[in-house]
Amino acid sequence: METQAGAILVVDGAMDADVSYGQTLGELGFAVEICGQGARADLELARQSFDLVLLDPCLPGVDALQLLMQANQQPAPPAIVVVGDGVADRPERDDAPPAGRGLLLKPFSPDQLRRAVDLALRERRAASAQSPAIGIDLPRLYEQIAVVVLALCQADRVSLMRWSDGGERLTVVASAGTPFTTPGDTSAPLHDSVSGWVLRHTAPLRLGPDSAPPIDLQGVWRSETFRSSLGAPLIVRGHALGVLVAARSHGRAPFSAHELDLLSEVAGHAALVVESALRQSQAQRRAYAQARLSELGAALMTTLDSAEALQITAAQLSLALPAACGYLIYQGAGPWFDGVLPLGDLRAEPPSPDELREAPGLARRVLADGIARRIDIAALAHELAPWEQRLAEAEDQTLLCVALKTDRAVYGAIELVGRQGLLGDEELQFVSAAAGLAALALEHAQTHALAARYEVLFQHAGDAIFLIDSATAAIVAANPAAEQMSGYSLAELSLLAPSRLIAPGTPGRPTTIADVLSGEVAEHEGFLRTRGGYSVPVSIGVNTLALDSGRHLLITMRSTSEQQRQAQRLAQSEKLAGMARLTASIAHEINNPLQALHNTLHLLVNRTFSEEKREQLLHMAQLEVDRLTTVVRRMLELHRPTHEDMRPVSIHGLLESALAGAAPQLLQHQVLIERDWAEQLPWVLGIGGHLKQVFRDLAANAVDAMPNGGRLMIRTRLEDAANDGAPPRVVVEFSDNGPGLSASEATLVFEPFYSTKRTNTGLGLAISYSIVERHGGTISVSSSSGGTTFRVLLPAALLAAQR
Repeated sequence: METQAGAILVVDGAMDADVSYGQTLGELGFAVEICGQGARADLELARQSFDLVLLDPCLPGVDALQLLMQANQQPAPPAIVVVGDGVADRPERDDAPPAGRGLLLKPFSPDQLRRAVDLALRERRAASAQSPAIGIDLPRLYEQIAVVVLALCQADRVSLMRWSDGGERLTVVASAGTPFTTPGDTSAPLHDSVSGWVLRHTAPLRLGPDSAPPIDLQGVWRSETFRSSLGAPLIVRGHALGVLVAARSHGRAPFSAHELDLLSEVAGHAALVVESALRQSQAQRRAYAQARLSELGAALMTTLDSAEALQITAAQLSLALPAACGYLIYQGAGPWFDGVLPLGDLRAEPPSPDELREAPGLARRVLADGIARRIDIAALAHELAPWEQRLAEAEDQTLLCVALKTDRAVYGAIELVGRQGLLGDEELQFVSAAAGLAALALEHAQTHALAARYEVLFQHAGDAIFLIDSATAAIVAANPAAEQMSGYSLAELSLLAPSRLIAPGTPGRPTTIADVLSGEVAEHEGFLRTRGGYSVPVSIGVNTLALDSGRHLLITMRSTSEQQRQAQRLAQSEKLAGMARLTASIAHEINNPLQALHNTLHLLVNRTFSEEKREQLLHMAQLEVDRLTTVVRRMLELHRPTHEDMRPVSIHGLLESALAGAAPQLLQHQVLIERDWAEQLPWVLGIGGHLKQVFRDLAANAVDAMPNGGRLMIRTRLEDAANDGAPPRVVVEFSDNGPGLSASEATLVFEPFYSTKRTNTGLGLAISYSIVERHGGTISVSSSSGGTTFRVLLPAALLAAQR
């Protein structure tokens, strides 16, 4: 069939179809195929491609919805114009709403036909100029279904509403006829709405001016615009997909029971079409994602450069997800972000590496645990970093973040934002798979780039390094340090069995050479037998390597003397850390009285007071001096306790005294104290005032964690020591039900100057740590979302029980 301007399929059984369609469209240069039967229309759609389909859904024998599905499955779907019968009781007035986009009412004039065809084709060309949709264009299909139902039911408005399992609202995905006047009309609650009632009861519903609505819809469905309405559920095999709602305005006859049956039948067909479209679209999207992943994997295999691998990944993501935008955030050798690459049509200002380090946002949580996340912007907008807020243009968007990680390392993250519904489970799986491929490529590139550097390190390492083939148990490589330590050359080592070189472990640790060669032992103490017959004590580390030639063991040997030097350095570091805590503690304790004394003396020097006022200020200054003297003495005693200063003290007595001192603060913040104390508890050897300060600080810390009230449980018990011969330990636990600490906060809580409160210098827990440590005990913290527990263990001094 020769065409000039395109091909049009007319599905209409009217007697004058050849005249009303063929002549007008033929004059425009279109090749027109007119079908008066549904079966023939199916064959024509299967036989050739059309630019436009004019469809009369009321034609007997025509399944209009199935024709829509068939048309939308084509590679270049045609435009659809639904031809419906005119409504006799529709009010004729200038302000009457249009019949609906994509709808042509009979009888129509040649000019009306030309305008409808021109508008539909222009919209089709505009859609084709945009990025092609992946799979069936569901919004387009939904809109066509709504127009068909509008013509079949001769309604003034038809809405197709979708529902997600577990959701609390139904969303209008397409409508035809009278437009909505407010944005809030485009969704409806599952409860207290006509569509929600239809979905919950999975039953059709007809409402009119004289009909009695269900008891749970009284006063809900009334409208100033519409007089009557119909609702029918979209049900497939017992699963609810959504609702079709039709409405007629005032001045028109209300819907009849026959029209309700018609809508119910159409809704059943529409549900099958929607489910089939969803399944096909999902399958096509998966196939498209697999093709993109294959293309990404092939492209990444051609490069050994990290920067190029990142560029390839960013380009493929932008191509595969044209409706989303965001960043590919990458890391270098360190733990910080090094830079970003834009993804998609990005209009926001990209963050700098410094901004990412200061406020990593959602990427920080994803990189911390490696778990991909997808969140709604509206729900967590206040928790987003500034650069994420710039990226998210509206609250009705979804933010997706996936880590670039392998089993060995994390290399960055992919963060994307898109409209709700555009970044679903399929997109999350696709981005996760793409991130995995990119991470492997980055790992491979970095491994290749570091190969020469590792060779240098291998050759110049101070430790002896042996590479052993697990299959043959032969030494295939050794560095110069290994040759020097063993006395053998590399050629001699290659002929030497590892059992001749490595001796079993020390007594009490029965490690054998077989354990080493199997890779079951990662680290142990042993001996290296030298060529001269000496046995050198060494610390042996074993790592398994999967090289191209097979599985190998990398064995590193370091002399014990080196470990001893490391232990000495560590002890020195601990001493320096203790000195730092001591200095910080003294500064914290004396600052307040010094400041008060300074202010008082400043007033006395610079202002004139009466004798009575002057005596009062001098008295205040004297009190601060006394306080300062007391603080200095306490600090000296605190950091220089001797065994002579320590004496047996009762833990329960110290707890009662500490809680009595903290009672006003506990009462002010409505913190309830609960006791779970052992009936009999040994005394401990210590300085009572110092231990009481620890308990008072722990109580104050619990109040800070529960400023609006809560429960503080204090438990005591006796615990047997793990080491033989060691005395039992007294356990004291302070458990609050506050919000808890994060994992990073729990590791820093005892560090000097660290605090989660702006008004706190962060020395209280550090001082408590020092006090408990000098009493031969330990203090630790554990936390969850249900609260925080501080646990103090002190060695018992006397076995005689005290209450």
